[in-house]
Amino acid sequence: MRAALRRVGLGVALALPAVMGMTGCAAVFPEFATPLEPVPAGRAETEGPDDLLYLEVGSATMPPSAPDGRSWEKAGLPDPMVRVFIGDRLVIETERASGRVVTGFDVQQKGNYVVGPNASARVELWNQGFIEKRPVCMREVSSLRDDSALGYVDVWCENGARVRLLVEPARAKWGLGFRYELRNREAYVSAVYDYSPAARAGLKKGDRLMSIQGVDVATLDDEAVRSKVTVGARSKLVLQVLHPDRTPLALTIEPGPVYATWAEENPQAPQ
Repeated sequence: MRAALRRVGLGVALALPAVMGMTGCAAVFPEFATPLEPVPAGRAETEGPDDLLYLEVGSATMPPSAPDGRSWEKAGLPDPMVRVFIGDRLVIETERASGRVVTGFDVQQKGNYVVGPNASARVELWNQGFIEKRPVCMREVSSLRDDSALGYVDVWCENGARVRLLVEPARAKWGLGFRYELRNREAYVSAVYDYSPAARAGLKKGDRLMSIQGVDVATLDDEAVRSKVTVGARSKLVLQVLHPDRTPLALTIEPGPVYATWAEENPQAPQ
């Protein structure tokens, strides 16, 4: 069973299922992400991958009056909430806000998403009341990629409602772009972000980390492994790894642009 997300020290720890024991209960090992930070000053972002776009709900405006024609002051202020779908997949659902005009939603799954060249989106605006929720505006956006040059798309409905969806080229962060598990003085790569220095260097999911910065992993406790990876992630990480097919590989990974999707950065969230 997947355990709850915990933040531990320098990394993000996740309890993940691993080898099944005799009792049928899954053994769990802590998982850590290499740090991702803003792109340093003076380091221009490289052009992002063609199939990724950054999406964020920028603002929402409810109709000028309530559905029954009364002013919102008399009917009661609305509670706007926005959902964004790519195809049939829900990718963003904002928090419930308050008021006719919302200039930003603090809680939402904003980030990079895989968007095909002809992918369409559906934007939904809801009045998310405490007793019931009602749809206010539902519109299809034919081509998100065409809107990325402008930086946003305004979705209008006949009743005067509007949602502004920020649509931009993928945003980069700075780091190495992989996660790893610690298993009793062993370390294994549990995920490699597709567009990252780790992926470009040849690191793969399932690789066993044999040595870090020239030190045998078997001689290090968990804290020392995390410390060496984190320090190396900010300068240069030197690894000896063993692929699942037992092929050894020496890698040197330097931090650079990481175009992580929202799902890659939030593996604990429902996908």
